[in-house]
Amino acid sequence: GIFGRYVNIAYDSSADYWRIIADETGNIVEVKDDGDDSILTLVDEEGNIKSVTMNDNTSLTGQIARLSQTNQTKSDINGIMVDSGLDFDKNKGWYAKTADGQYKVGQNVPDFQEMYRKVEVSLSEDAKSITARDITVFQEEIETALGLPHTACAIASVIMATDTFLLENYGIGARDSKQMIEILKHYATSAFVTTGDDAGFVKNLTALSAFYAQGLGMDDYLIFDDTYTSDKPNGYYIKKAYKLDDLGKRISSKTHFMTKTLFGYYDPDKGTNDRWWKTDTTSESVYRFATPKSSRIQ
Repeated sequence: GIFGRYVNIAYDSSADYWRIIADETGNIVEVKDDGDDSILTLVDEEGNIKSVTMNDNTSLTGQIARLSQTNQTKSDINGIMVDSGLDFDKNKGWYAKTADGQYKVGQNVPDFQEMYRKVEVSLSEDAKSITARDITVFQEEIETALGLPHTACAIASVIMATDTFLLENYGIGARDSKQMIEILKHYATSAFVTTGDDAGFVKNLTALSAFYAQGLGMDDYLIFDDTYTSDKPNGYYIKKAYKLDDLGKRISSKTHFMTKTLFGYYDPDKGTNDRWWKTDTTSESVYRFATPKSSRIQ
């Protein structure tokens, strides 16, 4: 895809990245390295995808065994992983010993001509300028539909970045904002807080991207850096703006999220009159860079 011209990340066999294949009975039959260290991707016989956030406090084989719909044990999973081309080292854990142990993401591409409208994407000669389409979801729509306070800017930014990434590389994207919101409701609410004082807070940006892509039937998505940086990156990123007080210090309770994709810059807020994040003297921005899952294995 186009992202290959912008991203060059070497494959790291020491990381734990897993795609899990189940048969018609629910038995785990194969485990592959697929390029993401935060999401377990379970695929059933019919190609349906279930994304699960990794638990650092539980063994990998134990987590995979619990995804089985039968009585497979950790020992059973160990044997399946070895048979799948993986191996275990006491220093680096499980890793892809051979190319057979790796999975190239982006292979699970549905017939989008039947499910989604055709979208014209025109590239300039240097492939850096892409004509944007006219599908947008605003945070106010998400907040109304999911009963959230005025806090869904991060949610909207992540799904817009993911949707445009999938459209650019696979021709897959939501038909409209209503479908985006339905995907959130059915697949992604575990990635953010839905009730209480923290409602709207995204617990894991990468998980939200993965769960949204799952709703479109896709196994590729955006992996976001763990921490924010003060440097503005190229390509895909999430921008977090802080409002500054009179002394120029960040007001932690006053933030706004936006995103940058290869389709252009996106601000999810439609209704706020005081757009303080637009004024350099009253705000400061930090960024989290995003890379496609598919770029993690070349």
